[in-house]
Amino acid sequence: MSRKEGQIALAISAYNKGQCTSLKVACTRYDAPYSTTYDRVKGAIPQRDFRPRNQKLTDLEESALIQWMLLMEARGLPVRKDSIRQMADLLLEKRTGVGRIIVGKCWVDNFIKRHDSLRTKYTRKYDYKRAKCEDPTIIRDWFRLVHNIVAKYGILAKDIYNFDETGFQMGVIATAKVVT
Repeated sequence: MSRKEGQIALAISAYNKGQCTSLKVACTRYDAPYSTTYDRVKGAIPQRDFRPRNQKLTDLEESALIQWMLLMEARGLPVRKDSIRQMADLLLEKRTGVGRIIVGKCWVDNFIKRHDSLRTKYTRKYDYKRAKCEDPTIIRDWFRLVHNIVAKYGILAKDIYNFDETGFQMGVIATAKVVT
């Protein structure tokens, strides 16, 4: 819950319990916006909880999209907003069977706002990570991650090779805004 939502909830609670003589007084006391608080008292749904009728993806598709994002992050490749938009477009296209339906310009930002578990952050340049390669804590964490993936998917030792299959990640190693 955001700070603003907390202030609104406190103002409504104080007003309903009769601790304040009016809603305006409660809003002033708790520094809550009056018009929003008034709307909530009259039964309005918070904008972040409102689900539009023309929602592009189903709840199941949105859950699958979040799982994919978290899986990519666990593999060390956090996704950018444009990748999320492309994946959402692909899910929409596969479900509808109609070619080239897109989710929209602001869809990813609204998607991130709807899901509290998602955040945006900036990744650091590759050189920073390379300099940290001698840090024992990071090395241990990396081997722990590899061990967990090997255990999770039942990978045999004979199936582990010493090469990088990701190839050249052009543009991926630069500082970028990603969703985690």
